[in-house]
Amino acid sequence: MEAGRRTAARHNAAGVGACRIAYLRAAAGVLWKKQRAYWISGNALGERANIFSVVRDLGASIATGGFKKIVLYNTHGGNTSLVDVLARDLRAEFELRTFSLFGSPGVAFDGVSEQERTYGFHAGEIETAYLLHATPTLVHPKEYTTNYIARVDQPELLKPEASSANFAWLTKDIAPSGVLGDPTAASAENGERWSNDAAARIAELLVAMFNFEPRHGA
Repeated sequence: MEAGRRTAARHNAAGVGACRIAYLRAAAGVLWKKQRAYWISGNALGERANIFSVVRDLGASIATGGFKKIVLYNTHGGNTSLVDVLARDLRAEFELRTFSLFGSPGVAFDGVSEQERTYGFHAGEIETAYLLHATPTLVHPKEYTTNYIARVDQPELLKPEASSANFAWLTKDIAPSGVLGDPTAASAENGERWSNDAAARIAELLVAMFNFEPRHGA
């Protein structure tokens, strides 16, 4: 997403004006302990408490510097709940107007099947397309595997996420390879188009966050 981040910055410059942005860059494969793929060799692990402390310290510094708003941008689905808690903590402790931004908002992912859109969680068509566009040397098509945690054409009462009744799961429950989805249809062309679409949408959202003021009683 580095190429997308640069594109978003270009889109955003005209709309937001002068601002200072601090961000944490976590290398691919860095996970918090007890996360979904903590057991896979090659991942770097860290305690949840560490990220809470780091983000809290950043929040304190940002608030002390006179800033009023902060955006937490997360592209790891396993960290979604963590980011929500961090956002509330920053709002409560420092009165920062805190926003959460996730993944590739507003991207149509045209041509991707409903199955892949719903359960292509990791290293499937979409993420592989991004890598083929940005860092193709890291992609090894001969090692592709296809694995899904559930099927959209076989609905179950309990779901892995985004429902009123979820079951907890780890990557190793579904795929020893770590692939949750089907990467075989991925292309660099799609990755480039989706990166540009995501960057444009992220820029639009950042401008909205910059201009946001709560409407009490509206």
